[in-house]
Amino acid sequence: MKLSIPSVLKDYAYFIILLACLFAVGFALTAQYYFDVTPCQLCIYQRYGFIGLGLLAGLTILVSSRILRVFMLVAILLGVSLSIY
Repeated sequence: MKLSIPSVLKDYAYFIILLACLFAVGFALTAQYYFDVTPCQLCIYQRYGFIGLGLLAGLTILVSSRILRVFMLVAILLGVSLSIY
């Protein structure tokens, strides 16, 4: 018997990724402009990664494609490697 994740749970995972990206960028922009917290250059680069990942998650929700899932995995790995640097 082959066990697989139902497609509904996959869609929820992409929706949660999209919400997390929106929350992270929104929180960073609120901290910068409302509380006058100056971000470092790396923080600004990470915002681009979150925006790109959020766009990929939104596209994956709309157009369920295997290639978009691969791009999301690459984007996640690039974001993690950038944050470790």
